[in-house]
Amino acid sequence: MKPEPHDVVVVGSGLLGLLVAEQLTSKGRRVEVLVSPGPDPRSDSQRNHSWLQSGLLYPGNIHARKMYYDGLEMLDHFGFSAPIKRGIFRFSCQEEVDAFLGHAEKIRLRGQVKDIPDVEARYRLGVFFQPGHFHFEVPDAPFPEAELMEAARARASRLGATFHQCRVDLKRDESSTNGYVVVAGHRRLVPRTTIVCAGAGTPKILRDLDLPHPLVVNQSVLLVIEGATGVRVPLLADRTTGFTLVTWDARESPPRGRLVVGAAERRLVSTEGEDIDRRTQSDEEDFLLRLIPSSLNIEKRMYRFTPGQKTDVLVEGRSTVAPWVHAPTQFPGLILGTPGKATLAFAVAKQILARIEAEIREVSGLHSARHPDEPLPGAPWRDPIRAHSDACYDPPKERETDENS
Repeated sequence: MKPEPHDVVVVGSGLLGLLVAEQLTSKGRRVEVLVSPGPDPRSDSQRNHSWLQSGLLYPGNIHARKMYYDGLEMLDHFGFSAPIKRGIFRFSCQEEVDAFLGHAEKIRLRGQVKDIPDVEARYRLGVFFQPGHFHFEVPDAPFPEAELMEAARARASRLGATFHQCRVDLKRDESSTNGYVVVAGHRRLVPRTTIVCAGAGTPKILRDLDLPHPLVVNQSVLLVIEGATGVRVPLLADRTTGFTLVTWDARESPPRGRLVVGAAERRLVSTEGEDIDRRTQSDEEDFLLRLIPSSLNIEKRMYRFTPGQKTDVLVEGRSTVAPWVHAPTQFPGLILGTPGKATLAFAVAKQILARIEAEIREVSGLHSARHPDEPLPGAPWRDPIRAHSDACYDPPKERETDENS
């Protein structure tokens, strides 16, 4: 089957893929986005904390200084306000506090960090308050990631981008002009430019192209509790245990009324198979449940688990939060990227755009070589973008009861 030429194809429709599509179309580029099949594409952007991070979590990380202001620029670009309510970081000893405040000074956020007395911390944290700890207000807070993704998709669509749901792979092909083809469904495409924003699927694509890379995929299970009350803070991060808590209230936009609970326990997931294992393990689930105060009185029908995955970069053998953009010289027109954190996604999208602008400029005419009435594989993607805070996104997993054990 003869490969079909195309202009710009974006593989992946998570936050980064949608931001790249929006940036390209705003510059007048013709873009087609290939989306994983299914009613709810399983984007990791939609499964994580939706956390606008300040970089205060990452002492010694060279990207920490950029996280907060890059995130604010992303929100402002789409007309979203910066979060008004601020989160709380908790520490168990003075040494942790000293290191934290020193890091805040280095990344120029010391002025946005405020010491919180116990009486205020007790009021704001409710059942999650722990006496004898140090509490600080920080600019970290949830942000409406699903709504922002929807805004990016809508703007890109208005400017001419098209979205297609289909199975996507990249394969070496020495006969093509770029040395590879995009296999979309049963079609073989040769885009002039291919931008891979496949998140946790990126290592498999790199492996299929026989490209070495520093990426690893880590999974942490999140506990989503419906109808939880009594917490008056949008975010809590316990820096000693790694425990994190993000809250959503139905009276606010986006709605809260749910708790999204995580912990520092992560496991490396295999990227060797056709699809990444997204199952949650019972010991991970039990570990998260033990972190919930008994006074919260949650029942089985009130909670569910969702696997959140993120792609990290290995630096000297250690998994590091960092953006990664790569253009392999042996495959002209191919760019792969991952932001490391959602807060950095807009900056990475602009970086990708800057890297391909010169190459696209050299191409005379940006009209697709295929017939304009010939559709790409798969159904058009118009389904609502849902986040983990949507009660319908992850169906509850049935846990064994005492009667069935």
